[in-house]
Amino acid sequence: MSELYKKKVAGYLFGAYCFYLVYNIFFVLYLGYSRLWLVVPTVSILVGFYALFVRREKYSLQAYMITVMTCINIMMYAVMTNEFTEVFTVLCAAACMISFYHIPMTNYIMLGFTTLFVLYQFIFCGEWQAFLTKGTSIVIVVRIVSVYVLQTLLIVFIRYQQRMQKRLEEKAQELEIANQAKSDFLANMSHEIRTPMNAIAGMVELALRSEEIPEKERDYLYDIQSAGRDLLAIINDLLDFSKIDSGDFKISEEPYEITSIIHDVTNVVQAMMGDKKVELCVEMNPKIPAKLKGDGLRIKQITMNLLGNAAKYTEEGRILLKVDFKQESDAELAVGQKIQLQVSVEDTGIGISEEKLQSLFMAFTQADSRRSRAFGGNGLGLAITKKLIELMHGTLDAVSEVGKGSTFSYALEQEVIDAAPCMGTEKLLVQQTALQKENMEKAQRKKKPDMTSFQAPDVKILIVDDNRVNQKVAEGLLRPYHMQIDTASSGAQAIEMVKSKEYDLILMDYMMPEMDGIDATKMIRAMEEEYYKQLPIVALSANAINGVAEMFIEGGMNDFVAKPIEMRVMDAKLKKWLPEDKILSKAKLVYSR
Repeated sequence: MSELYKKKVAGYLFGAYCFYLVYNIFFVLYLGYSRLWLVVPTVSILVGFYALFVRREKYSLQAYMITVMTCINIMMYAVMTNEFTEVFTVLCAAACMISFYHIPMTNYIMLGFTTLFVLYQFIFCGEWQAFLTKGTSIVIVVRIVSVYVLQTLLIVFIRYQQRMQKRLEEKAQELEIANQAKSDFLANMSHEIRTPMNAIAGMVELALRSEEIPEKERDYLYDIQSAGRDLLAIINDLLDFSKIDSGDFKISEEPYEITSIIHDVTNVVQAMMGDKKVELCVEMNPKIPAKLKGDGLRIKQITMNLLGNAAKYTEEGRILLKVDFKQESDAELAVGQKIQLQVSVEDTGIGISEEKLQSLFMAFTQADSRRSRAFGGNGLGLAITKKLIELMHGTLDAVSEVGKGSTFSYALEQEVIDAAPCMGTEKLLVQQTALQKENMEKAQRKKKPDMTSFQAPDVKILIVDDNRVNQKVAEGLLRPYHMQIDTASSGAQAIEMVKSKEYDLILMDYMMPEMDGIDATKMIRAMEEEYYKQLPIVALSANAINGVAEMFIEGGMNDFVAKPIEMRVMDAKLKKWLPEDKILSKAKLVYSR
């Protein structure tokens, strides 16, 4: 039983117990019995208060004390009134009350007391004479047997319930162990899959930096890069769904800008559509607050899933992304006010039949597997979308017609952080064909810009990773910053290098043999000098499951960068943690294909 349940049971039974004792006190006073009889119920009430309030943590002690005092009061009533048959009714009620403690020993005490009471009545009170009287013996036997049967059944029931409770607890423990094993497996798989993905993506990135690669081979590298991103998206979907399904997924509440989300999503989707004759339009209410509070990352993921599906299943026509909001009153928006963010995606794609629309949000399910096979997908996107919206207490609606297209819309309650309009007074309407976007990208590919936004030749960085290929990738990606880079192949080696040389930043891998990244970080933080406690340590790990960033920070690290490394993310982290006086250039170059 849970502690809350035990407290409630103890409280209710104490109430019933006090009611019975107060009844005994009034009974003595009303019938004019000797005031000495009041000692027993009065002392019993004091004992009950002591058991419940002084020894509140001793649940079994409470049960035993209440049981014993109840038996003493029943005996007092029997001796005082010289009754025998009526007491059996009180015994039955008391046995039922005591059984709520779910402690068989208390019922055994009641059973033992019943036997003593029967022996007392027969031996000392001459009840055996009434038993021998014709016609009375059957009644006495029936009452005695009834009490024994009732108490025996209660004991059997409690023991059966305890066995079932034990089985449930064992099953719950097995499920917890299985869930932990599943989480460990996901963490390991995330690491094992992302580690080679980091090498592939990193090497492709390094190769694309070369000016000597012919255009045809460069296109091949872009195809490899695109396929790697698709594979990584599938891995992320599987990890997300598994975490949501097991109940370990957490929604964060942070300020975000909806315009930034829409900008990022539309750019990605425009690139996805290739040379399709499809217009991507964005219609956005300019009065939407500039900053909202919610899980911006998941809102971006939801919008990306819906818009990505529209792009996937629309060969020609138009895709319209609408972003609006609704407030409860017409009053002026204020910080802290709640609004309903409304986002919808309309397309002129293949559409979905009414009967298949119901199963669309089930995991690993696609509306038409034969048609969907041509477009790809794993059937997880909409299932994840639905679960994420439910976790954020929102609503998701879908309307579709075969051959005409579909409309998916969701609504989420968000808090206003900055009530200023997100843009000018005119309603935003962005319209661009994917073909135009593709042509722009092809033109930009010929330029080879650098994503690094600064240079820091005086900065000393230590990369800690047990995988030599990952070391090479990290070194290559950081080369444009012109920093002084050292590498270590283990946590122990990193500790020795930190002792002998002062670094401005450590990029620490997590899963390493013998000593992992968190253990190494703790040993560095435990060193005496203040430098070791303030030294920025950023986790550089392929373990990218939900909640891992919090684990790294609790372990003493400052931040987290997931593998495969995205240079945009790495650039931001470096600027955040490196000393400002060592960053020499702020010129930002845009990195594109």
